[in-house]
Amino acid sequence: MSNANRLVHAATWLALVALLVGLPSGAAFAGAISGTIRDATTGQPLAHVDLDVFDANFGPVFGIADPGAPNNDLSATDGTFVLEPLPAGKYYLRADPSVTQGYVVQYFPGSFLQSQAIPVQVRSTGTVNVDFYLLRGHMLMGQVVDELTLEPLAG
Repeated sequence: MSNANRLVHAATWLALVALLVGLPSGAAFAGAISGTIRDATTGQPLAHVDLDVFDANFGPVFGIADPGAPNNDLSATDGTFVLEPLPAGKYYLRADPSVTQGYVVQYFPGSFLQSQAIPVQVRSTGTVNVDFYLLRGHMLMGQVVDELTLEPLAG
């Protein structure tokens, strides 16, 4: 077998292995992001908080924990999480608690706004540690009305 044929054979094998473990075909190795989600005031770990992972363009990342489900994982009972496999690259993270959990959505590193999120650099192997400290939030509901007529104002 020539060197060129060996190279094609190796590339095909790596693509097959990557497909079987849920990695993009160009990635032979994968890193991970791990951490803990806690209450910002008490430091208590927060269980079952949804974690969303986005690529460098804020596109959804597939195949984490639940293959085929977009950018979705939950913190464990002790507040810990591991997001894997992640090919080398930059990723944005969002802790997205449910309304019933009573916490505010937060992008890493502690921003409520997507525009202020900072990407996490994942290497081809190893784990990057990222922790979240979530603040309690409240929901406001109501209606905007005209001061004179008390009719609802659209928009």
